[in-house]
Amino acid sequence: MPCYYEAELIERTLQSLAHQAWQDFAMLISGDASTNATGEIGRVFFARDPCFHYYRQPANIDCSRNLNFVADHTASRSKLWMGHTTWSSST
Repeated sequence: MPCYYEAELIERTLQSLAHQAWQDFAMLISGDASTNATGEIGRVFFARDPCFHYYRQPANIDCSRNLNFVADHTASRSKLWMGHTTWSSST
């Protein structure tokens, strides 16, 4: 999940993933150097659930390069792109 200044909505998105029935997944959150609470929220999920991974870009690399970063640093052959406003059902 590439994100940039998404603190207002990212927590709900990550909560929905953490509480879904399917638990065999990995979520890579790539913060694009936001200075708001986006990074702190990503680090909280990373600390409490091994499915979540957080990386903060040292400088803003723009959306397309951040998307490429996520794609390049995900080992799975299958990917589901989620944005900060994508919520998952618990079933």
